[in-house]
Amino acid sequence: MAALGLAPGEAEAVADELIGLVVHPALPRLLFGIDSPVDEPPAEADLAADVDLDRIGRLFRVVLGSRR
Repeated sequence: MAALGLAPGEAEAVADELIGLVVHPALPRLLFGIDSPVDEPPAEADLAADVDLDRIGRLFRVVLGSRR
């Protein structure tokens, strides 16, 4: 995250927050068997269809914007 001008400690905090916002909402659904885990990560060509990249981008902008 040096390209974004974040110090190492701040970059780690941003990464932790993003992981929490992106992954943690899905975790209970997986644990309770509502959703099935995937066997393999999506192929890069299918990423936009398989993963909500718009949501991740919005969360990234919110987290980054809260630190500037």
